[in-house]
Amino acid sequence: MTMVRAKKNIVSYVRELKPRKDTSRIEVRIVRLWRNYNKESGNTIKMVVVDKEGTRIHASVGEQLIKNFYDKLREGDAIVLQLFKVYDATVLEKYFADFSDILGGNLDHSCLVDVVGQIVNVGSLENKIIKGKDNMRLLVELRDPK
Repeated sequence: MTMVRAKKNIVSYVRELKPRKDTSRIEVRIVRLWRNYNKESGNTIKMVVVDKEGTRIHASVGEQLIKNFYDKLREGDAIVLQLFKVYDATVLEKYFADFSDILGGNLDHSCLVDVVGQIVNVGSLENKIIKGKDNMRLLVELRDPK
């Protein structure tokens, strides 16, 4: 397989990406970032990124490249992505979830959504050990502002 570099001046938007095309170059901001492990793919970095038009896409860094990017990627950073593959996926048109959908359990748990609410209660910061790793958890109670 031959990798072709994108021309430095040409920047695509997320909506212009095509499956299996690896010559695109996109400027995005990392809105969500987490580390993940599963038996099939090993350690990965998962991200939700957004371009200047507000279009979001899920991105991941596989185990073979994770050492190159582990300390370089942070939520809120603006980055340029190039030399990547695009795969077909179902993309939600709506990224905000209604309180009724959340409380009714009507959400697809494989997709991230945003929710807007009024904070009515904040619990204390707790350290939870999950699978032998420290995880900080803060419980926040929201009210539907409608």
